[in-house]
Amino acid sequence: MRAQWSPGQREKALRLLAKGLSARKVAKAIGVSNPTIYRRLRDPEFAADLKDLQQLSVARAQRILNGGAADAARLMVKTIQGEPATTQQIRAAEITMKLCGMTPPDRLEISGGVSMLSDQDLAAALAAEAAQIGSGEE
Repeated sequence: MRAQWSPGQREKALRLLAKGLSARKVAKAIGVSNPTIYRRLRDPEFAADLKDLQQLSVARAQRILNGGAADAARLMVKTIQGEPATTQQIRAAEITMKLCGMTPPDRLEISGGVSMLSDQDLAAALAAEAAQIGSGEE
């Protein structure tokens, strides 16, 4: 007969697995064998709880990232308007915006032709996209 997990061990295993730790590291952290973790991962109820926790973690990260995208767009607008920013800040803002699907246009279609956006047009486009993401619309 197998020993039962305590509720604390089960919850800790779920949290650690949801964070991406290996089964081996989780087993060591909660004081069980590696095969115990693998058996639990095959258990439909445990697997479903793990999947739910992972989805909650992804949703939480997406909310944080979306908030960061609005901040990133505001930084870019301020930079375009002449306020100083470090290279690291600009690069972080670019990466954050890309991760959220914000790719600011560098060209604008006008009457079938292509024109370069002015700094003011680019700032306005970024501000509008930041406002949209900040309000939760997409």
